[in-house]
Amino acid sequence: MWLFFTENSGEVTVFRFQAEQVSHNPPISAFHLECPQQNISLQGNVSVQAKFMGMYVGTTLGGELVLELSPKHPSEDRVCLEKYEMSYPTLYLRSLLSEPWMEFGGKITINCPETKVSTGLTFQTKPFYGGKPHQVTAEIKGANGNTTGRLSGDWLVGVFELSWLNGQAESIDLSASDGWLEKKVRPIARQRNDESLKLWYPVRRALAAGDFQAAADHKKMV
Repeated sequence: MWLFFTENSGEVTVFRFQAEQVSHNPPISAFHLECPQQNISLQGNVSVQAKFMGMYVGTTLGGELVLELSPKHPSEDRVCLEKYEMSYPTLYLRSLLSEPWMEFGGKITINCPETKVSTGLTFQTKPFYGGKPHQVTAEIKGANGNTTGRLSGDWLVGVFELSWLNGQAESIDLSASDGWLEKKVRPIARQRNDESLKLWYPVRRALAAGDFQAAADHKKMV
C-alpha cells in the first residue's frame, strides 16, 4: 500500500506500508512501514488475545514494535541510527449492549538502546464516574535514568503538552490530516494471487451475500 502526504509547499511525502497475517491460530500479523525521504522505518508484529469481562471485552496485544530513525549526521557523511523498541497497550471494547466504543489502557515502555533514553507511556482508562477518555501521560528519562520531561494529552485527538524540567514547554498537535491524499489500491484483477486483498476476496464476497458456508469453505482453503 502507498500513502501520500502533501506538505503546504506542495512537496509530496511517500510512505510504503505492507502488512500480512502470518498466523491464523493464534492470529498474528506482521507489518512494515517506511518513508525513504525521511529515513524512517517502522516494523513489528502483533498478536491478539481477547477476553469477555461482563459488559466489555479486554484485548491483550502481544508482539513488538520497532521504530528506526536514520537521519544523516549534520557534521559527518554517515548514517546515525536510532532504534526505539516499544510494546503495546491493552485495547478495551466498552458498552457492548448500548453504544460500543474503544479505548486503550495500561502502560507501555519505549527504549532506545543507542541513546539509553526511555519512556513509560500510560494510557489512562476513563473512570466509571466523570473523567475524560483517551488520556495519556508519559515520563521521559535520560541516559542516567533521571526524568527529563513529562507529556500529557489526548491520544485520540492527537494534541499533547510537553514540558521539560529545564522550564521549557511546547505543544504538539498531530490532529491535522488535511494533507493526506486518498488511499489508492490496485484493482483485484491486477493483484497477484497471494496478495491478501485478492486471496480473501471470495470470503468477503460470500459474507456480504450471507453465504456463510461458502465463506467457511474458502477460509479453510486459505
